[in-house]
Amino acid sequence: MTSFLNLLENEFELAHKLIPKENIFMIYRISKKIREILDKIQLNAIIYVKKKITFSDDKELENKLIFLNKRYKVTELYFGGCQLYKVSNIKNIIKNILDNNSLIKLDLNNNYLGDVIGLTIAKKLVNNTTLNILWLNNNRLSESSCKAIISKLDNNTSLSVLDLSNNLLEDDTKDIMSIVLNKNTTLKELCLNNNLLSEYNISKFAQTLSINNSLTKLDLGANKIGDDGGLAIADVLLYNTTLTSININSNSLEEIGGEAIAEALSYNKKLKYLNLSSNDIGEYGGKAIAKSLLVNSTLKTLILNNNYLGEYASVGCDIISALYTNTTLTKLELKNNLLEDDTKDNITKMLYINTTLIDLNISDNLFSKNNIEELVDALCKNNTLTKLNICSNKIGEDDNNTFAKVFNNNISLTEINIGYNFFSNIGTITLNTTLTDLNLIGNELKEYGGKEIAAMLHINSTLIKLNLSDNELNESVGLALANALCNNNTLTLLNLCGNFIGDDGGKAIADSLWINTKLTELNLICNEIGHISGISFAKALCVNKTLKTLALSYNSLGNISSLEIANSLQINTALSVLLIDDNELDDKVKQKISEYYKHIKINILIL
Repeated sequence: MTSFLNLLENEFELAHKLIPKENIFMIYRISKKIREILDKIQLNAIIYVKKKITFSDDKELENKLIFLNKRYKVTELYFGGCQLYKVSNIKNIIKNILDNNSLIKLDLNNNYLGDVIGLTIAKKLVNNTTLNILWLNNNRLSESSCKAIISKLDNNTSLSVLDLSNNLLEDDTKDIMSIVLNKNTTLKELCLNNNLLSEYNISKFAQTLSINNSLTKLDLGANKIGDDGGLAIADVLLYNTTLTSININSNSLEEIGGEAIAEALSYNKKLKYLNLSSNDIGEYGGKAIAKSLLVNSTLKTLILNNNYLGEYASVGCDIISALYTNTTLTKLELKNNLLEDDTKDNITKMLYINTTLIDLNISDNLFSKNNIEELVDALCKNNTLTKLNICSNKIGEDDNNTFAKVFNNNISLTEINIGYNFFSNIGTITLNTTLTDLNLIGNELKEYGGKEIAAMLHINSTLIKLNLSDNELNESVGLALANALCNNNTLTLLNLCGNFIGDDGGKAIADSLWINTKLTELNLICNEIGHISGISFAKALCVNKTLKTLALSYNSLGNISSLEIANSLQINTALSVLLIDDNELDDKVKQKISEYYKHIKINILIL
């Protein structure tokens, strides 16, 4: 197997992997030698196409896909964000792709394909019997092509996931959807996000959903269904027996619609996920949710961000109080709800009692010093919560050390976001053995706090992701972090975007990549690093075999070091994403780097 993998590494132009257990590999360009080996092995092919297509001509792309379709069992094809609208013969390419009798998953998101291709897809869906997942998000499909695609689902018996988000569905299309869902029994997930769905459309659609017994996931986010639409969705929840997930965020829902949906939750026995964010469900809607949580025994995720529930007396308190007895909800998001002090006190009490909630988002709610002290004490005792987002609450403004108690006493939290909280340091967290993801973005760590974090990285053996962006970290912190990276063997992601690491700090971090074998993603965007750091990164990339993403945008690398970095990628086989835009590069240098890009194994290059 080793020799086979080595052959693959030498021959494939794109990123690739081989998973013997599932017999799946990514494939792009195959030499005769590789083809002879593959002919003797039964394998499926998953094709990931570059973000920027760099074929010598459009016909080359078509021929390669035809070849792969004929020779191998292509099951998944990803063209997301490939700018396919620029490919002159894309119509023929799409036809050939959908003629494949083994394709299961097709990603055409963000390609601005337009109606001609939309209609082509619709025609091919009539006879296609294998395609299971079709993503067409953001393709400028108007009423005619959307209507054609949806109408073909009438007889299609294979498609289970369809995403038509961010297109231009109009009234006739939505009417057709209602008719089709009366007959279709295979579609499981439908995403119509941001399609100007109105109250009228959703009312007719909801009548069908009430009796549909196959759809399990429905995304209607960012439409305009209003209160009448909310009433219609409430009826769906009363009668539908298959839907487990509904997203109706940003839909101009107010008290009447919000209250109706909430009351329906008291009777619904299937729904597990509900997103009502960025509406205005008001006092009655909030109180109805609180009541439903007392009796509902199936809902696991409830997202109520940006509903300003704190403007109504006791609404937030009632919702939190319901979690004293609710034993099914595992995720609750209350971001930006202007929660009053009584609600914050209730959150503290709830954390002592509730034993099922594992994910809590209470960011952007301006906790006071007293609120935080009580919350910290509760978090030190709670042993079920694993993810906490409490960013943008100014909790470090009065006391930097209070939250350190959580790090050193809580035994369940694995992810904490305490960004934008005015921390200048977070105290010692070396005793923590559970935290894997720590987000400290936008605090005021500066030199002292940054060096405290670096010292922690010498000892900590569990942290995997660390975000220190926008913390005014200077060169000396960069040197300290580089030293820590030489010893740390667990951190895989380090985000230092928007600091002042400088050339000396950048060089030190680059040099640490000669020793560090764990880091896979490094972000140094906008850090005042220049030519010296660039040369050091180029040399390090010739040796390092683990880094997959390197972001160096908005610095001052200049022409020579940027060329050296690009040159190093002819040796480096691990890096798949490189961002070096806005680095004072001449157009000729950009062109030369682009030429390098055509011959190296890298998925995304941004100049």
